[in-house]
Formats: sequence, structure tokens, C-alpha cells
Amino acid sequence: MKRSSQIVAMVLMAVLCESAVAEEGPVLTVSVSRAEIRVTENGSTRVIGAVPAGTRLWALETNGDFFRVVDPASKQKGWIWRQHVQTFNQDDPRLRQVAAAADAATESEEFLSDERRQADVIELRKKYLQIVRDVIGERSPQTAQAWHLLADAYYYADQMKDAIEHQSTAVKTLEEVYGAEHVEVADGKSYLGLMKSDAGQSEEALPLADEAIRIRQKLKLPDELSTAVVFNRAGVIKERLERFDDALADYSRALAVIDRLENPDAGSVLQIARNLNLLAIALGKTDLVEQTAAKYLRQLKGTSVDGSENYAQLLNDHGVALFEQGKYSDAASRYREALSMLESQDAADELTRIDFLQNLALCLSNSSRFPEAEAMFRECAAAYRRLQGPDSLSAASVLNTLAVALYEQKKYPEAEKLYEEVIAVYERSGDTELPTLITIRENLANLYSATARIPQAVLILEDVLKLRRQMDPPNNIDLAATANLLAQTYRDQGRFGDAEKRYREVVSLRTEYPGPEHTDTLTSKSSLAYLLQDADRMAEAGELLQQVQETQRKLHGEESLPFAAAQADVAWNRYLLSDYRSAESMLNHSLQIQLRLDSEESLAVAQTKNYLGNVMSAVGRPAMAERLFR
Repeated sequence: MKRSSQIVAMVLMAVLCESAVAEEGPVLTVSVSRAEIRVTENGSTRVIGAVPAGTRLWALETNGDFFRVVDPASKQKGWIWRQHVQTFNQDDPRLRQVAAAADAATESEEFLSDERRQADVIELRKKYLQIVRDVIGERSPQTAQAWHLLADAYYYADQMKDAIEHQSTAVKTLEEVYGAEHVEVADGKSYLGLMKSDAGQSEEALPLADEAIRIRQKLKLPDELSTAVVFNRAGVIKERLERFDDALADYSRALAVIDRLENPDAGSVLQIARNLNLLAIALGKTDLVEQTAAKYLRQLKGTSVDGSENYAQLLNDHGVALFEQGKYSDAASRYREALSMLESQDAADELTRIDFLQNLALCLSNSSRFPEAEAMFRECAAAYRRLQGPDSLSAASVLNTLAVALYEQKKYPEAEKLYEEVIAVYERSGDTELPTLITIRENLANLYSATARIPQAVLILEDVLKLRRQMDPPNNIDLAATANLLAQTYRDQGRFGDAEKRYREVVSLRTEYPGPEHTDTLTSKSSLAYLLQDADRMAEAGELLQQVQETQRKLHGEESLPFAAAQADVAWNRYLLSDYRSAESMLNHSLQIQLRLDSEESLAVAQTKNYLGNVMSAVGRPAMAERLFR
């Protein structure tokens, strides 16, 4: 299904028909009022058509079933055909032919997504375009509409070159009829931009998307679904150009327009909400995902999309947001609801079902419901292998997730067996430098470290680090994570010089991104300081730890857990320098903060008590030390 490819149908209005020739007929009284064409005949007045918004109102003369149009500025004449309300002469075979072809072309929309019928739709719309060009001419709104309908058929059939060519002609025709700044031109350019973007031409598509927005804003049109669609398409294009903040803003603007509409199309609302959610999930904006999903799940409940696969996807989005917020019970409920809705459909997509099931399994695993989670992970892997073969990379990815869960349960032999199985699948794929395979090998190295097989872990991590450096472009976040693991492993081996090089690299990478005050960067500085203390370089270590303490003071204030932990580290450094008085004072202060803000059973409190206990032993207060150690 095409993403956000909603068609904003061109209204079949009165058509400017310069090429039509009509016989002289009875003269009627015709007037134009508020953009409506009114005809008075035998004392009865009726509205038979409308002058398209944004065009000049021309003087009219009647001539049977056509109305002559005279531009007072250029004196150019043409004809308006009253097909919009179908009051034209039903006996005219040309008009009957156009009407029948128009009906067939528009009614074929329901088959656009059916690959078996797409060729038939294209032929129907080709026929309609030819009839319109023969009967009405090249320069009319209906001709533009016929070009657009054929372009749309090509688009759904993934014949992008033909789609772009025909939509370009539709836009050009609209500009000739209406001028450059008209709502139909804006919407036509918006759709052309989406087509170009889908064809991999997003740089060329962006000016079209921006121009469509500019025209609509200049015309100051009332809110309508078409406006939301234009913003949504611009968001899709900008997302593909990795202008993520701009894309998110456009999706938000689209939803803001929708929120002001009385009865917006439910399918369009759902698609735009999902576009925003998918990008926000990728950007880690889980609060935005949670708010958006919850809002539109309520709004769309009971509408035509309730119970659809896309609605189930919105439930899944909500589950993802709740999971990332650590609300595992709520997330599991959403995942189960999404899964149940999907499975109730006659032709549920199996890959989507597996994705939902895997999300639920991960949620249960994090909720310490491991036996149930493990069964689901294995069901997902088996399903992928059934659909994609024994060496399915999707199945391997699921088994890697299961292996990570087993590792966290300290089921090391089972986890190791799975890691080796998964690595073998990836190696058989022929690409040993896949980012996913590199990460899985890194996971295996972690397992080796946890089971005291340090030399094997070092060999893997050194190779992984080398591969991450060779990536183009390098992923500095992953590079820093691997360098950090290798530094820890070197430290475990007592290779302090090698460990220091890697820790300094990590600090440098993380200072650049995500920034000098980010938690990961501060943690890396502390790790480097701990290493320097192990190497008896107390002054250098103390300087780093004081930097961390000052940053935590700046970010969180002195009455905070991050500051208390950082101060405890500085105090321990003072203890190692035999400055027991300063160490005792600082540790007592940190412990007071932690006991007030944290649980007495927390690891941070235990660490501070351990530090303070050592200080008490050093100053000859063994009873106090014993109480603290307990």
C-alpha cells in the first residue's frame, strides 16, 4: 500500500471548452453570482454549475448545452459545458461517451491496490484520457483530471516514470487553466512531489512540496483535509532527506489541521498519525508517541478504521511508547490488544503478526515473565523460518534477542549456543561486515567476559572495533560503545595502558556527540578516573572526578542523586590520598542526600556506605565501620 498517497479528487466542475463547437440554440438568461452559474428559463432559475475558485468571472452567453465565455480583458471566447450537474443534453453521444468513461475511470479506484487489476485500471484511464482530449480538448480541468487519474494508476502499479510524466502534464494543464497560484495546482504539485520522492528523487521533490504549502498559505483557504495531506506529503519527503525535525513539524501541522475539522476522513487521520509515530519512535521521542497514539486511538474508536490492520499498528505504536517508558504491564496490554485485533482479520499479514508477538515477548521478558517470553521468541523464529527459509536473517535477529534475554537471566550456556547459531546464519549470508552481525559478535564477547574468558572476549572486541572504524560513515555511538567495552576488558586483564587509550577515545567521541554534559559522557569520564586510580595516578583521577561533580552540580543541583554519587566518587579519591577528614565530610553529606531521596537498599547507598566504612576503619572507628559494612 502506498504510504500517504491519498488522492485529493479534482472536482468535476463546469469545464472550459475552447475546442467545442455547438449549434445555435434557444437564448436563455444566464448570470453569475458568487461564483455560481445561474440559468433562468421560462421564469424558473436554477444553478447548473460553478466557476472554479480563483478564476475570473467572465461574461456569459448561452448556446444550447454550452455557455459561451468572454474574457472582458482579452475578448478571448470559449465554452462552458454544464456536465457538473449532468443537465446537459443526454442525447448528445459525445457527452454520453465522456460521462461513461469518467464513471469507469473514477470507479476503478477500488482496484488500485489489487496487482491483478492494475493493468485493467491503467487501460480504463488511458481510454478516459483519450476521450476527454478528443471531445473537450487539451486545456480544461477535466483534461487535467484525466491526466492525474492515469498518473495515479501508474503510481500504484509502481511504474514511477510514467506516473511522474503524467502527473507533470496534469500540473502543467492546471497551471494553464487556473494560473500558477491555485489550490488545484498546489495539490497537484504536492502529489507530484510525493511521486518523485518515492522514485528516489527527494531533492527534486522538496521544492514541489514547499511550493504546495506556500500556495495554500497564500490563498488563506479554510481548513480542509487536502491541507493536512499537503503537510503530510511534505513530511514524508523531508523525512527521507533526513530533515527529521522539519518532517516531525509537518506531520504535527497536518494533525493540527485535522483536529480542527468536523468529520475528517478516518483513514487519512490514521495514516498521518502513524507517520508521526514512526518518526518519533526512531527519534526516541516516546512521550510524543504516547500522547499521539492515545489521542487518536480514542478519536478513531468506532470509526471505519477500528479493527483494521492500521488501527492495530497504532495500538502497537502505543505499546512501543509505553515499553520505552518502562510501563511494561500497560505495554503488554496494548501489544495483546493489537495482536488480537490483527488475528481476528481474515487475511492478517503474518509478518506483522510476528512483529507484534516479538514486541510482546520482549515486554514479558523485561517483566520477569521469562518462560512465557521465551516460548513467544521461539514461535517468532519458527514462523520466520517457515516463511523465509532456515537461514532467515529475521529469525536470526529474534534468536539474538532471545540470547540477550538468556544472558540477562545468567543462563550463559544457552545464550552462548544461540549466539553461535545466529552468527553462523549471518556468516552463511556471505556478508561478514553486516552491522547486525557485528553487534551479535559483541554480545558474544560480553558473554565471554562474564564467564571469565577474557582473552577470547578481547580478540572479538578488537576485531569488532576495527570493523566499526571501517564503516562509511562511521556510527560514533556504536564505535564509542565498543571502545568502552574493550577498555573495560583490557582493565580486567590489567592492561592499564591499552585501557586508558580506549577510555580517552570514548570520552572524546562522546564529548563530540551526544555532548560534554550527557550522562554517557560523564560516565565515561568516571570510568577513566577509576582506571587512573587503579594505576595509582590519584591527582589526574581526582581532577576528572571533580569535573563530573561540577557538571552534576550545574545540571541537577547539590540536593540530587547524580550530585551525591559524583561527590562520593570525589570523596573516595580523597580517601585514597589519605585525606580522611575531607572524605568523611563529603561521604556523610552524600549519604544524607541518598537516604532522603533513594531507597536504603539501592546500590548507590550501598556504595557510599562501603566508602564511608573504609574511612571509618582508617580513622580507628571499627564499630562504626562494621555497622556501615552491614
